[in-house]
Amino acid sequence: MFIGRNTTIFGLLANLLLLAVGFMVFANAAALPELKRTLMSSMALALAGVIYAALQFQLRLSLTVLAQRLLLASAFLLWAVTPFLPGRGGERMGTVVIALYVVDMYWMIRNQVNERTTS
Repeated sequence: MFIGRNTTIFGLLANLLLLAVGFMVFANAAALPELKRTLMSSMALALAGVIYAALQFQLRLSLTVLAQRLLLASAFLLWAVTPFLPGRGGERMGTVVIALYVVDMYWMIRNQVNERTTS
């Protein structure tokens, strides 16, 4: 696990993430132009993916757990760029993002079932 300075950094980044989500919600509630709303949403998603991925490297996890968690981080990063892809690219990327979330959910279910049967 990480201690000291990194704890403070990730705590601050987590607060920054909540602030980004607040701006995203405000942008929608205030009916700002679509491009601004999309940018705010994408920034929050990208920030979530980057912070979560960086945290996983600090935790020094097994390769299997690291891969599983980076899959989730990559889903957020891909979701952040989806609205900016031309043509059917956004739709296709959206399908990839959904697939990543479903695979992540599968791993969570499998891990929880395994924990329950071994306890």
